[in-house]
Amino acid sequence: MKSKIMPFDRSFLDPFVRLLIAVVGGFFAIKLWAAALAGYLPLSPTDATAFGIMVGFVMFVVSGIWAFSASTLVRALSGLLVPSIICFGLVLLQQEGIS
Repeated sequence: MKSKIMPFDRSFLDPFVRLLIAVVGGFFAIKLWAAALAGYLPLSPTDATAFGIMVGFVMFVVSGIWAFSASTLVRALSGLLVPSIICFGLVLLQQEGIS
């Protein structure tokens, strides 16, 4: 009696990876967006921080939508990674006092 060995199907991992990208990647992206906005807005520090956090909530929703609407996993990841790297650079420039 021969048993049929089914090839490993990774299609069930796709939603879980996208969820991980949306939640973890979105969390770090909004933290970097909030920090970059708080440092560069011409408002008082309290108002700039509050505005950065409010924009962060919107960005978290957008990152979740993006993670599930992108055609491939690489595109979903790069769609969150590239803006996060830019915001990280802005935060580093802000801390160095260059801006």
